[in-house]
Amino acid sequence: MGELKLPEQIGKPPVENAIVFIHGLNGNEKTWNKFSNCLHKNWDVDDCYDLEYECYTVEMGLLKKVPIVRSIYSGLKGGPQVIELSNHLGNTIDEICKQHKRVILVAHSMGGLIARQYLVNTLINTKTTGKVKCLFTYATPHYGSKLATFYKLLLKPIFTPLHYIWGSGNSKQIVDMCRTNSEFLEDLNSDWNKLGLNTKIDFFRIFGGYDWVVDKKSASMRDSTNKNVKLVSSKNHFNIIRPKNKKDRAFIPFYNYLKEFKRNYEEQEMLEEDNYYDEIL
Repeated sequence: MGELKLPEQIGKPPVENAIVFIHGLNGNEKTWNKFSNCLHKNWDVDDCYDLEYECYTVEMGLLKKVPIVRSIYSGLKGGPQVIELSNHLGNTIDEICKQHKRVILVAHSMGGLIARQYLVNTLINTKTTGKVKCLFTYATPHYGSKLATFYKLLLKPIFTPLHYIWGSGNSKQIVDMCRTNSEFLEDLNSDWNKLGLNTKIDFFRIFGGYDWVVDKKSASMRDSTNKNVKLVSSKNHFNIIRPKNKKDRAFIPFYNYLKEFKRNYEEQEMLEEDNYYDEIL
């Protein structure tokens, strides 16, 4: 079976909306291959979206095709902290979404933290969320991961001598995702709540019942309303973004949301425009 193609667009032009897919630790642009192809294959309305991919991993030649090699490499070599990756995401959105009016972010695992930090930065700097209207996170450790804590406590001391040999610090991304004593997560969640970002965008959290990487409490990031929080009992950390068809329960919420998205925001913008002219007349 051949390798799945990365779709560039769904629906019929003109294109006003972009969907930006963000992978997690050790991922790449092909993390979202099956999800985006399922979307492309089953799209049955005219509303048009550009599909874009944010990739921040280092190219590793043939070795990058072996997940365990990427994991070991990441653990040893490390990489930029999540807050740095959020700045990279901002630059990417500025470059690839210039012609779009609205942007939807869809993130897996650590990618959700990158997206949330980007939104915090944007709101602080511009008093708005920019073009971003929605964020979907799949299996994101909003309150950290016990697996990351395990790495920090037990494996980091083993890897430390190798870090010096490789000329790199510890795996900053993993440390950022620790369940306890993560300064990054404490600041992110504090800023997110203070800024009221849950109410400024459409924010969906989808997670699996068999996820051994991120527990339900962390992935759901439940608030007072528990709105837009969905448990898919049969899914794990990885297959939650690998739908087999459009009836997949982790895929359906996103698919249905897209069908309403363009229409809802166009109506909202028309209403705001009418109100503006009413005020000046």
